[in-house]
Amino acid sequence: GRYTILPGVIRGSVTLQGRETPSGPPFRVPLSIEFRAPGSTSSIFSATTTSDDFGRFSVTGVRPGIYDIRVKSSHTLATKKRNITINTGITSVDIGTLFEGDANDDNQVNITDFSLLATAFGKQAGQSGFDARVDFNNSNQINITDFSLLAGNFGKFSDQIVTSGLGSAMVISAPKVQAGNVVFALLPDRVVTNPGANFDLTLQIVAGLQQVDGAAAYINFDPNLLQVVDNAGSPASAIENLGSPLNIELQNEVDNVNGRISFAAGKLSGTKPSGTFNVGTIRFKTLTYTAAGGTSAQFVSDSAHNRDTNVTFAGSSVLGSTRGATIHGANQFPIRVYLPVMAKSATGSW
Repeated sequence: GRYTILPGVIRGSVTLQGRETPSGPPFRVPLSIEFRAPGSTSSIFSATTTSDDFGRFSVTGVRPGIYDIRVKSSHTLATKKRNITINTGITSVDIGTLFEGDANDDNQVNITDFSLLATAFGKQAGQSGFDARVDFNNSNQINITDFSLLAGNFGKFSDQIVTSGLGSAMVISAPKVQAGNVVFALLPDRVVTNPGANFDLTLQIVAGLQQVDGAAAYINFDPNLLQVVDNAGSPASAIENLGSPLNIELQNEVDNVNGRISFAAGKLSGTKPSGTFNVGTIRFKTLTYTAAGGTSAQFVSDSAHNRDTNVTFAGSSVLGSTRGATIHGANQFPIRVYLPVMAKSATGSW
């Protein structure tokens, strides 16, 4: 007799880390898919495809049977879902989370991947030095979110296993994130000073119970009125980052010509800090004051130039608000005269 084996169609989905919107171009990633006999490391059938705007994909021509399905993207660890029954017709499979951070595609997240990210940090698509391998959330920018994704998965290696049986799955738990819970502040928030004097502003994070693995502070100031200086009072090219629990410095640049500070730091491993802690100190020199209302140092979010102030944990933003500082000259405050005024004449009479 003759028989025909009808191939199956897989309609799959993956969860992609670090994407702020539920759909769109950042969800389009290349996928390598392998179908293996249960418990085997050898591929029976493989395919390459690209996920759509929702992280979905499809594979046709799969022979019916029971498989371990392994899915990997270019800068993620592989995720393997075991014991999936493929029938003729359509089989829907949720593969689970693809964990970001594997920049060199060796199925490990380690110091080599961090080195690649640190080299390209602060760059965006079109700039020299941009490296798409460390653009973990497909935003076309290398920033603190990419570091946070790597930090959250640092030390992971090999295939991440999701077991399945009778429609149930073991879900790999993610760290707790309380979005919008953290305050990033410059302290003191009000300074009174004189031309020629120096003063310090502290970069402080108030996180409560929320853990933090990365922080990026982009601050603008008026270079005609203020100048960032070092301990000797000379123009500085960086701010101080001494004793911060975010002990890995990713970016530390001062532009005194245009009045810009770009600072980012994070922590790769171990317990991530929470509560209230300082991440840096900015020493300003007061140059002169011409504006009646003084001046300010303010956090900025400038996506067009990859200067978005942010605080992160496990690849997600946890920043709720920022507070900048205002700076006044002591000689700017008007003299107050309270009436009545009494004046003595030259003859001694009132």
